Order: sequence, then structure tokens, then C-alpha cells
Amino acid sequence: MRLSSPTELNTLRNIYTICCILRAIILCDLLQFHEAISSLDHAIIIAGAPGKLDLILHLIRGIQAKIGQETAFRASGVSVQKCDYFKTNYKEDTVPSIVPPSFLSFQLVSSKSPFILRDYARDWPAMEERPWRSAAYLRSISGPGRVVPVEIGDDYRSENWKQKIMPWDEFLSTLNLEDQPTSDFSDYPQYRQPVSEDNLLFNTWLGPEGTMSPAHTVRDHKHDLALAQFRGDAI
Repeated sequence: MRLSSPTELNTLRNIYTICCILRAIILCDLLQFHEAISSLDHAIIIAGAPGKLDLILHLIRGIQAKIGQETAFRASGVSVQKCDYFKTNYKEDTVPSIVPPSFLSFQLVSSKSPFILRDYARDWPAMEERPWRSAAYLRSISGPGRVVPVEIGDDYRSENWKQKIMPWDEFLSTLNLEDQPTSDFSDYPQYRQPVSEDNLLFNTWLGPEGTMSPAHTVRDHKHDLALAQFRGDAI
């Protein structure tokens, strides 16, 4: 079976993206606004929306305004306890704690081995002012109708592990968030606002209590990544 060339793959991604946009327009004409937003999100999740991401995000905001269900978030109006800080047990001196490096120093030197930046994110708005551990805040910045890719299963090596695209609101309802009434982010540009602009964090991972990932490294196509832990433990 012949593998598609990069040019062919890019063409297919563009075709899929355009089809998702056209489908969303038709769904809007049928007043099926949530389904239209889902179609646009599929273009982002599956194809990466090459060359059309800004357009799709603009369309999503426009459709959400049509729905009229966005709710402003006020930190003072939500009871969210201060985040607990846990001491992780590990052998001393195995992972050094260092002063935050510059971006260039991180690329050339610090990325060669693990390190810890203690309390680096403590003052970020995502901790208290715009808390990522609040279901109300996460719902308020996404607006209605959004969908996200979700991994289902305890371990990606097990037979029952699978991936699914599901409504963002439904996914949040499965998490143990502090203000959850019933008890994955480049798709939402609003998430970057509560993070210090250091160009060190670009993706967000959310998971329920007890989530387990086998030992692995996290990389993009070009660089090692620095990870900030906002809640819970990653061991």
C-alpha cells in the first residue's frame, strides 16, 4: 500500500478543513449552531486547519455570540479553595532545582537534562485569578458547543484504550474540579492569557484523578518541552 506524500497529505488536510467549514455554514443555516461549532473544531483537531485557523476561530466566536450562552467568569463569585502544594518523594540531588533560564539558555543547555523550577508558576493568573482548576472558569472561556479530543482508558498500552472527540462540557463533568456541579488546549487561545508570556508553554493537558501515563518524554517536532504542573502530582 503506497503511503501518501507530504504534498498529498497537505491537500487532504486542506480539503477536509474546507469541507468542515462548508458543513458548518450549512448547519448554521439550519439553526444547528452547536453542531456547526463541532464541525469547525473537527477541522482544528483532525486536520490542524492549515492556513484557516484564524478564520475558524473567528467563525466559532461568531456562532457562539449567536447562541448567546457565554457567561462571564468572576473569580470573586466562585468558591475555589487555594491550591494545595504536595511534596513529591524522590531521591535528593537526582533532579536539580535551578534559577529560571532564558529561552536561549533553555534551548542550548538546560533542555539536555531534567530540572525543576520551584514556584515558577505560583503568581500566574491561572493559579488564582483565572483558575484552571475551576469548572466555571473553563466553561466561561470556551463558550458553548466546543468539542475536544479525549483519551479513554488507564494506559495507552492496554487493549481497551481509545481516543474520542466529545463535547467540552461533557468532558469537564468527568473531572474532579473544585466547583464541579457533577462529578485536552491550542484550540482555545484564551488559555494562554492566564499564563506568563515566556513562550515556554503551548499545550494544556487535563485529566481525572488517578490518571496514569507510563514513563515517557514529551516533545514536539523540534524541541524538548518545559511543563508546568498546576494541580495534583505527575510522578
